[in-house]
Amino acid sequence: MARFLGASALVAVVALTALLAGCTPEAGPIAGPTPVRSATPAVTESAEPAPRPLASFDVGCADLLTLADVQARVTNPIEIHRDESNVSGDYLTVGEIQQGALSCIWSRGDRTTRLGDDGVELFVKSDSAETYGFRSAGEDFSTFTVSGADDARRICFFTGQADGSLSQGGCTLFALVDTTLIELTFWDQQPVFPSEQAVADVAAGLMQLVVDRIRSANSQEQLWVANPAAPVADAAFCADMGAATVAALGVPSSSGGVNTGFFEPGLSGCEHYGPSDSFPMIKLFVIQSGAWAIGVEHTETPGYNDPFARRTTASGAQWWVSVTDQTVYGRAAVGGSFVEVHIYPPTAGVSVAQAEAAMVAVMERYAEVPPGS
Repeated sequence: MARFLGASALVAVVALTALLAGCTPEAGPIAGPTPVRSATPAVTESAEPAPRPLASFDVGCADLLTLADVQARVTNPIEIHRDESNVSGDYLTVGEIQQGALSCIWSRGDRTTRLGDDGVELFVKSDSAETYGFRSAGEDFSTFTVSGADDARRICFFTGQADGSLSQGGCTLFALVDTTLIELTFWDQQPVFPSEQAVADVAAGLMQLVVDRIRSANSQEQLWVANPAAPVADAAFCADMGAATVAALGVPSSSGGVNTGFFEPGLSGCEHYGPSDSFPMIKLFVIQSGAWAIGVEHTETPGYNDPFARRTTASGAQWWVSVTDQTVYGRAAVGGSFVEVHIYPPTAGVSVAQAEAAMVAVMERYAEVPPGS
Protein backbone atom coordinates (compact mmCIF):
# COMPACT_ATOMS: atom_id res chain seq x y z
CA MET A 1 0.00 0.00 0.00
CA ALA A 2 1.48 3.39 -0.95
CA ARG A 3 1.79 5.84 1.90
CA PHE A 4 2.63 9.49 1.51
CA LEU A 5 6.10 10.57 2.55
CA GLY A 6 6.85 13.00 5.32
CA ALA A 7 7.79 16.45 4.09
CA SER A 8 11.40 17.39 3.63
CA ALA A 9 13.12 20.67 2.89
CA LEU A 10 12.87 22.00 -0.65
CA VAL A 11 16.29 21.23 -2.06
CA ALA A 12 17.70 23.52 -4.72
CA VAL A 13 19.03 20.67 -6.80
CA VAL A 14 15.58 19.19 -7.15
CA ALA A 15 13.97 22.51 -7.94
CA LEU A 16 16.48 23.49 -10.59
CA THR A 17 16.64 20.06 -12.19
CA ALA A 18 12.87 19.74 -12.30
CA LEU A 19 12.53 23.19 -13.81
CA LEU A 20 14.94 22.51 -16.60
CA ALA A 21 13.15 19.23 -17.26
CA GLY A 22 9.89 21.14 -17.75
CA CYS A 23 8.39 20.47 -14.31
CA THR A 24 7.17 23.02 -11.81
CA PRO A 25 7.97 21.94 -8.25
CA GLU A 26 6.38 23.68 -5.34
CA ALA A 27 7.83 26.98 -4.29
CA GLY A 28 9.92 27.48 -1.25
CA PRO A 29 9.30 29.49 1.97
CA ILE A 30 7.81 32.91 3.56
CA ALA A 31 7.25 34.76 6.81
CA GLY A 32 5.26 37.36 8.69
CA PRO A 33 7.24 40.01 10.55
CA THR A 34 4.16 42.03 11.55
CA PRO A 35 2.25 40.34 14.37
CA VAL A 36 -1.48 40.13 13.80
CA ARG A 37 -3.35 39.81 17.05
CA SER A 38 -6.34 37.54 16.81
CA ALA A 39 -9.68 39.30 16.48
CA THR A 40 -12.72 37.92 18.25
CA PRO A 41 -14.58 35.85 15.62
CA ALA A 42 -17.73 37.68 14.62
CA VAL A 43 -19.49 34.61 13.29
CA THR A 44 -17.91 31.28 14.11
CA GLU A 45 -16.24 30.58 17.43
CA SER A 46 -12.92 28.74 17.48
CA ALA A 47 -10.08 27.97 19.84
CA GLU A 48 -8.05 31.04 20.73
CA PRO A 49 -5.46 31.27 17.92
CA ALA A 50 -1.89 32.37 18.37
CA PRO A 51 -0.98 35.71 16.77
CA ARG A 52 0.77 35.57 13.44
CA PRO A 53 4.38 34.46 13.97
CA LEU A 54 7.22 36.87 13.55
CA ALA A 55 10.29 36.01 11.58
CA SER A 56 12.83 34.82 14.10
CA PHE A 57 14.90 37.96 13.49
CA ASP A 58 13.70 41.55 13.28
CA VAL A 59 14.31 42.15 9.57
CA GLY A 60 11.98 41.80 6.59
CA CYS A 61 12.37 41.13 2.87
CA ALA A 62 12.97 44.78 1.93
CA ASP A 63 15.57 45.10 4.70
CA LEU A 64 17.67 42.42 3.05
CA LEU A 65 17.11 43.16 -0.65
CA THR A 66 15.13 46.03 -2.09
CA LEU A 67 13.19 45.79 -5.33
CA ALA A 68 15.72 48.23 -6.79
CA ASP A 69 18.60 45.94 -5.80
CA VAL A 70 17.06 43.11 -7.78
CA GLN A 71 15.71 45.15 -10.71
CA ALA A 72 19.17 46.59 -11.30
CA ARG A 73 20.36 43.06 -12.06
CA VAL A 74 17.32 41.74 -13.98
CA THR A 75 16.49 43.11 -17.44
CA ASN A 76 12.76 42.36 -17.56
CA PRO A 77 10.44 44.41 -15.33
CA ILE A 78 9.84 42.60 -12.04
CA GLU A 79 7.81 43.17 -8.91
CA ILE A 80 7.62 41.88 -5.36
CA HIS A 81 5.90 38.53 -5.72
CA ARG A 82 6.13 37.34 -2.14
CA ASP A 83 7.02 39.09 1.08
CA GLU A 84 5.46 39.29 4.52
CA SER A 85 2.01 40.11 3.15
CA ASN A 86 1.09 36.85 1.40
CA VAL A 87 1.35 33.08 1.73
CA SER A 88 3.00 30.43 -0.41
CA GLY A 89 1.09 27.82 -2.38
CA ASP A 90 3.12 25.18 -0.56
CA TYR A 91 1.88 24.08 2.87
CA LEU A 92 5.46 23.06 3.74
CA THR A 93 6.43 26.69 3.38
CA VAL A 94 3.66 27.78 5.73
CA GLY A 95 5.05 25.28 8.23
CA GLU A 96 8.51 26.81 7.87
CA ILE A 97 7.10 30.30 8.39
CA GLN A 98 5.49 29.02 11.53
CA GLN A 99 8.97 28.18 12.78
CA GLY A 100 10.29 31.66 12.02
CA ALA A 101 11.45 31.50 8.39
CA LEU A 102 11.46 34.52 6.10
CA SER A 103 10.97 34.02 2.36
CA CYS A 104 10.83 36.55 -0.44
CA ILE A 105 10.41 36.49 -4.22
CA TRP A 106 11.08 39.25 -6.73
CA SER A 107 10.07 38.19 -10.24
CA ARG A 108 7.81 38.84 -13.21
CA GLY A 109 4.29 39.71 -12.18
CA ASP A 110 2.60 36.85 -14.04
CA ARG A 111 4.80 34.26 -12.32
CA THR A 112 4.03 31.91 -15.20
CA THR A 113 6.36 29.09 -14.24
CA ARG A 114 6.31 29.64 -10.44
CA LEU A 115 9.96 28.79 -10.29
CA GLY A 116 12.44 30.09 -12.79
CA ASP A 117 11.04 33.43 -13.93
CA ASP A 118 13.79 36.03 -14.15
CA GLY A 119 14.36 37.25 -10.64
CA VAL A 120 15.45 36.31 -7.16
CA GLU A 121 14.16 34.00 -4.44
CA LEU A 122 15.43 34.41 -0.88
CA PHE A 123 14.91 32.16 2.14
CA VAL A 124 16.33 32.94 5.57
CA LYS A 125 15.97 30.95 8.78
CA SER A 126 17.83 31.19 12.05
CA ASP A 127 19.02 28.28 14.16
CA SER A 128 19.40 26.21 11.01
CA ALA A 129 23.02 25.08 10.79
CA GLU A 130 21.87 21.49 10.38
CA THR A 131 19.43 22.48 7.63
CA TYR A 132 22.25 24.36 5.89
CA GLY A 133 24.34 21.22 5.85
CA PHE A 134 21.46 19.14 4.53
CA ARG A 135 20.44 21.51 1.74
CA SER A 136 23.92 22.27 0.49
CA ALA A 137 25.45 18.79 0.68
CA GLY A 138 26.63 16.87 -2.37
CA GLU A 139 29.49 16.70 -4.81
CA ASP A 140 27.69 19.00 -7.27
CA PHE A 141 28.04 21.91 -4.83
CA SER A 142 31.11 24.13 -4.91
CA THR A 143 32.40 26.48 -2.24
CA PHE A 144 32.84 30.22 -2.74
CA THR A 145 33.70 33.17 -0.54
CA VAL A 146 31.19 35.54 1.06
CA SER A 147 32.60 38.07 3.48
CA GLY A 148 30.89 37.74 6.86
CA ALA A 149 29.62 34.20 6.25
CA ASP A 150 31.01 31.20 8.08
CA ASP A 151 30.55 28.99 5.04
CA ALA A 152 29.10 29.36 1.53
CA ARG A 153 28.27 26.89 -1.23
CA ARG A 154 26.53 27.06 -4.57
CA ILE A 155 25.12 25.00 -7.39
CA CYS A 156 24.18 26.16 -10.90
CA PHE A 157 22.20 24.56 -13.69
CA PHE A 158 21.96 25.73 -17.28
CA THR A 159 20.71 24.50 -20.62
CA GLY A 160 22.60 25.28 -23.80
CA GLN A 161 21.98 25.81 -27.49
CA ALA A 162 23.40 23.58 -30.22
CA ASP A 163 26.01 26.25 -31.01
CA GLY A 164 27.27 26.12 -27.44
CA SER A 165 25.75 29.43 -26.35
CA LEU A 166 24.01 29.77 -23.01
CA SER A 167 20.25 29.27 -23.07
CA GLN A 168 18.75 29.61 -19.61
CA GLY A 169 19.36 28.66 -16.03
CA GLY A 170 20.23 29.92 -12.62
CA CYS A 171 22.30 29.51 -9.49
CA THR A 172 21.27 28.66 -5.94
CA LEU A 173 23.64 29.87 -3.26
CA PHE A 174 23.75 28.92 0.42
CA ALA A 175 25.47 30.83 3.20
CA LEU A 176 25.71 30.20 6.92
CA VAL A 177 25.98 33.25 9.20
CA ASP A 178 26.48 31.97 12.72
CA THR A 179 23.54 29.55 12.77
CA THR A 180 21.40 31.45 10.24
CA LEU A 181 20.75 29.77 6.89
CA ILE A 182 20.53 32.02 3.83
CA GLU A 183 19.42 30.48 0.55
CA LEU A 184 19.33 32.67 -2.56
CA THR A 185 18.45 31.70 -6.14
CA PHE A 186 19.08 33.99 -9.10
CA TRP A 187 17.33 33.06 -12.35
CA ASP A 188 18.42 34.23 -15.80
CA GLN A 189 15.83 32.67 -18.08
CA GLN A 190 16.03 35.00 -21.10
CA PRO A 191 19.06 34.68 -20.99
CA VAL A 192 20.69 38.08 -20.52
CA PHE A 193 24.11 37.16 -19.20
CA PRO A 194 26.74 35.70 -21.55
CA SER A 195 28.07 32.90 -19.36
CA GLU A 196 27.39 30.69 -16.39
CA GLN A 197 30.11 32.50 -14.47
CA ALA A 198 28.40 35.85 -15.08
CA VAL A 199 25.15 34.53 -13.61
CA ALA A 200 27.02 33.06 -10.64
CA ASP A 201 28.77 36.39 -10.06
CA VAL A 202 25.47 38.28 -9.98
CA ALA A 203 24.05 35.77 -7.51
CA ALA A 204 27.17 36.08 -5.35
CA GLY A 205 26.85 39.86 -5.33
CA LEU A 206 23.25 39.63 -4.15
CA MET A 207 24.22 37.13 -1.46
CA GLN A 208 26.92 39.50 -0.23
CA LEU A 209 24.31 42.26 0.13
CA VAL A 210 22.07 39.97 2.20
CA VAL A 211 24.88 38.81 4.47
CA ASP A 212 26.10 42.38 5.00
CA ARG A 213 22.61 43.57 5.90
CA ILE A 214 21.93 40.71 8.28
CA ARG A 215 25.24 41.43 10.01
CA SER A 216 24.63 45.19 10.19
CA ALA A 217 21.05 44.76 11.42
CA ASN A 218 22.29 42.98 14.53
CA SER A 219 18.95 41.20 14.41
CA GLN A 220 17.46 39.64 17.49
CA GLU A 221 15.75 36.27 17.52
CA GLN A 222 12.12 36.37 18.57
CA LEU A 223 10.20 33.52 20.12
CA TRP A 224 6.82 32.43 18.77
CA VAL A 225 4.89 29.72 20.57
CA ALA A 226 2.03 27.70 19.10
CA ASN A 227 -1.22 27.26 21.01
CA PRO A 228 -1.05 23.70 22.39
CA ALA A 229 -4.85 23.52 22.47
CA ALA A 230 -5.10 23.85 18.67
CA PRO A 231 -5.77 20.58 16.83
CA VAL A 232 -3.19 18.40 15.14
CA ALA A 233 -3.77 15.64 12.60
CA ASP A 234 -4.16 12.93 15.20
CA ALA A 235 -6.28 9.82 14.70
CA ALA A 236 -9.44 11.38 16.11
CA PHE A 237 -9.19 14.54 14.01
CA CYS A 238 -8.40 12.59 10.85
CA ALA A 239 -11.20 10.14 11.43
CA ASP A 240 -13.69 12.97 11.87
CA MET A 241 -12.72 15.37 9.08
CA GLY A 242 -11.57 12.58 6.78
CA ALA A 243 -14.85 10.72 7.20
CA ALA A 244 -16.79 13.92 6.51
CA THR A 245 -14.84 14.44 3.29
CA VAL A 246 -15.40 10.84 2.22
CA ALA A 247 -19.12 11.20 2.95
CA ALA A 248 -19.27 14.38 0.89
CA LEU A 249 -17.68 12.53 -2.03
CA GLY A 250 -20.09 9.64 -1.61
CA VAL A 251 -17.47 6.92 -2.09
CA PRO A 252 -16.15 4.19 0.26
CA SER A 253 -12.68 4.50 1.78
CA SER A 254 -10.27 3.15 4.35
CA SER A 255 -8.13 5.28 6.68
CA GLY A 256 -4.45 5.49 5.89
CA GLY A 257 -3.44 6.63 9.36
CA VAL A 258 -1.47 9.57 10.66
CA ASN A 259 1.93 10.80 9.50
CA THR A 260 3.97 13.00 11.86
CA GLY A 261 7.34 12.52 10.13
CA PHE A 262 7.55 16.04 8.74
CA PHE A 263 10.55 18.30 8.59
CA GLU A 264 8.85 21.11 10.53
CA PRO A 265 7.52 20.70 14.08
CA GLY A 266 3.77 21.03 14.43
CA LEU A 267 3.10 19.81 10.88
CA SER A 268 1.19 16.55 10.64
CA GLY A 269 -1.03 14.78 8.16
CA CYS A 270 -3.17 11.77 7.39
CA GLU A 271 -4.86 10.16 4.42
CA HIS A 272 -7.82 8.07 3.34
CA TYR A 273 -7.69 5.46 0.60
CA GLY A 274 -10.29 4.34 -1.88
CA PRO A 275 -11.27 0.78 -2.81
CA SER A 276 -8.10 0.27 -4.88
CA ASP A 277 -5.99 0.99 -1.78
CA SER A 278 -3.09 2.03 -4.01
CA PHE A 279 -3.05 5.81 -3.78
CA PRO A 280 -4.83 8.11 -1.30
CA MET A 281 -7.93 9.87 -2.54
CA ILE A 282 -7.91 12.32 0.37
CA LYS A 283 -5.07 13.88 2.36
CA LEU A 284 -5.32 16.20 5.34
CA PHE A 285 -2.44 18.41 6.45
CA VAL A 286 -2.52 20.32 9.73
CA ILE A 287 -0.18 23.03 10.99
CA GLN A 288 -0.95 23.35 14.66
CA SER A 289 -1.98 26.87 15.65
CA GLY A 290 -1.34 28.05 12.07
CA ALA A 291 -4.80 29.55 11.44
CA TRP A 292 -3.17 32.99 11.09
CA ALA A 293 -2.15 31.94 7.56
CA ILE A 294 -5.77 31.74 6.42
CA GLY A 295 -6.27 35.44 7.12
CA VAL A 296 -3.64 36.65 4.62
CA GLU A 297 -3.50 36.46 0.83
CA HIS A 298 -2.85 33.11 -0.87
CA THR A 299 -1.49 34.19 -4.22
CA GLU A 300 0.49 31.20 -5.39
CA THR A 301 -0.38 27.95 -7.09
CA PRO A 302 -0.20 24.78 -4.99
CA GLY A 303 -0.07 22.44 -7.97
CA TYR A 304 0.39 23.15 -11.64
CA ASN A 305 -2.59 25.20 -12.73
CA ASP A 306 -4.69 27.77 -10.92
CA PRO A 307 -3.78 29.73 -7.77
CA PHE A 308 -5.97 29.81 -4.69
CA ALA A 309 -9.24 31.74 -4.73
CA ARG A 310 -10.96 33.12 -1.68
CA ARG A 311 -14.31 31.62 -0.72
CA THR A 312 -16.75 32.40 2.09
CA THR A 313 -19.11 29.99 3.83
CA ALA A 314 -22.77 30.75 4.46
CA SER A 315 -21.83 31.74 8.03
CA GLY A 316 -19.15 34.15 6.83
CA ALA A 317 -16.00 32.10 7.41
CA GLN A 318 -13.17 32.62 4.91
CA TRP A 319 -11.37 29.73 3.24
CA TRP A 320 -9.31 29.14 0.09
CA VAL A 321 -9.67 26.75 -2.85
CA SER A 322 -7.56 25.81 -5.87
CA VAL A 323 -8.83 23.44 -8.56
CA THR A 324 -6.80 21.43 -11.07
CA ASP A 325 -7.76 18.39 -13.13
CA GLN A 326 -5.81 16.18 -10.71
CA THR A 327 -6.36 17.78 -7.30
CA VAL A 328 -8.80 20.05 -5.50
CA TYR A 329 -7.07 21.92 -2.68
CA GLY A 330 -8.89 23.57 0.20
CA ARG A 331 -7.49 25.59 3.11
CA ALA A 332 -9.25 26.78 6.24
CA ALA A 333 -8.85 27.73 9.88
CA VAL A 334 -10.11 24.88 12.05
CA GLY A 335 -9.89 25.19 15.83
CA GLY A 336 -7.07 27.70 15.52
CA SER A 337 -4.99 25.45 13.25
CA PHE A 338 -4.25 25.67 9.53
CA VAL A 339 -5.88 22.74 7.72
CA GLU A 340 -5.30 21.87 4.06
CA VAL A 341 -7.44 19.22 2.38
CA HIS A 342 -6.43 17.51 -0.87
CA ILE A 343 -9.06 15.61 -2.86
CA TYR A 344 -7.84 13.58 -5.86
CA PRO A 345 -10.73 13.14 -8.33
CA PRO A 346 -9.05 10.44 -10.50
CA THR A 347 -8.33 8.24 -7.48
CA ALA A 348 -11.73 8.82 -5.91
CA GLY A 349 -13.47 8.05 -9.21
CA VAL A 350 -15.37 11.34 -9.24
CA SER A 351 -15.39 14.36 -11.52
CA VAL A 352 -13.51 17.54 -10.68
CA ALA A 353 -16.87 19.26 -10.22
CA GLN A 354 -17.95 16.60 -7.73
CA ALA A 355 -14.68 16.93 -5.83
CA GLU A 356 -15.04 20.71 -5.69
CA ALA A 357 -18.65 20.37 -4.46
CA ALA A 358 -17.46 17.97 -1.76
CA MET A 359 -14.78 20.46 -0.70
CA VAL A 360 -17.39 23.20 -0.41
CA ALA A 361 -19.56 20.95 1.77
CA VAL A 362 -16.63 20.11 4.07
CA MET A 363 -15.63 23.75 4.42
CA GLU A 364 -19.21 24.76 5.21
CA ARG A 365 -18.95 22.41 8.17
CA TYR A 366 -15.41 23.05 9.39
CA ALA A 367 -14.11 26.44 8.22
CA GLU A 368 -13.87 29.11 10.89
CA VAL A 369 -13.26 32.85 10.82
CA PRO A 370 -9.46 33.18 10.69
CA PRO A 371 -7.57 35.44 13.08
CA GLY A 372 -6.97 38.95 11.80
CA SER A 373 -10.25 38.99 9.83
